[in-house]
Order: sequence, then C-alpha cells, then structure tokens
Amino acid sequence: MITTIDRLIGEGVIEPPEHIKMDVDGIEPKIIRGATELLSSGRVKSILIELTDQVPEHRKTIKILNDFGYQHGVDETEKNRVKDPAWKGLCNYIFRLGSS
Repeated sequence: MITTIDRLIGEGVIEPPEHIKMDVDGIEPKIIRGATELLSSGRVKSILIELTDQVPEHRKTIKILNDFGYQHGVDETEKNRVKDPAWKGLCNYIFRLGSS
C-alpha cells in the first residue's frame, strides 16, 4: 500500500515531525507532494536531503522546498565526495524554515 505523510498524520497514525531526513534516491518531489499540508503548516523546522544541483530532479526538490519557505545550506564536509561526474557535488543539503 502506498500512502503519504499527510495522510498518516491526518489519520493519527504518526505525530507530525519537526525534523525530516529524506533518503529516497530521486523521488524527492513525489515525497514532498505527499507532505504539502505538513510543510505548509510550519511545523517542520529542518529537512536533511542528500542532493546535487547537477541532477534535474534534485534542482526541482530545491526549488519546491524554497517555495515552501525553506532556505538551504550545504554540509561542506560532504561536498564533491562522489567521483562519478554525473553526481558531482552530491552532498547533504540542510533546509531550515525561514533561515539561511
């Protein structure tokens, strides 16, 4: 069965989180679409996602979260640790609500 985080919260299955770590390898925009109510609520203070601005789906994820009011920084210790040129710049993006 496929569900969304918004549905799980709405049905009382889980409590709304304040922090999210997402590791879903390319389907980040789909996951975010299933959490629009949660992300719009302002309850989530931070989101950690491994991304690179070289991959179109990752750029889309960055834009969507920025549109929700999340500003991002990059964990510089992780930057450029992946040698595959297609994944250049893969690192942990840390999104915080309303701050940089």
